Parts: sequence; structure tokens; C-alpha cells
Amino acid sequence: MGKVLNVRIDDETHGRIARIARARRRSRSEIVRDMIAEAARRAESAETAYDHWRQVIGIAEGLPADLSERTGEKVRRLLEERPTGRRR
Repeated sequence: MGKVLNVRIDDETHGRIARIARARRRSRSEIVRDMIAEAARRAESAETAYDHWRQVIGIAEGLPADLSERTGEKVRRLLEERPTGRRR
């Protein structure tokens, strides 16, 4: 086998792992090894938001150059100008 790793887990997580192990008729160690391996594979192959959208970033034409600048100020102004919607 491989290296030994000691990890402390809370009671709730331990219970979940134990239930999964019983349902699949496998040891808790097998379940934890499989879960860690799967999480590691996903973490290594996970795309960032930039990776996902990089092909479309910057392709829009004809929009104001400062579209993403001072957005907080623009949103605040829009909210201040918007009617509250409260009726009496």
C-alpha cells in the first residue's frame, strides 16, 4: 500500500463514512481512500473561472470602455433612484 496519514474528523463525518462503508460492504479506510483520491483528481483538474471564460473575455465590441469600473457607485446610484415599491 502507500503512506499512512492520520486525520481527525468530527463525529458527524465519521458517522457518514461508517454508513457509506456499511452500505457498500467495504471498510471505512477504503471509503476514505477513494474519497480522498477523487477529491484530489477533481482539485487538480478543476478549471478556474478565468479558464472557463477566457475564450469569450474581451470579444464584445461597441460597449463603453469603463463598463467594469466603479460598479459599486453605479449600483448604489441605481438603487437610490429606484422606487422602493412600498405602497400604503
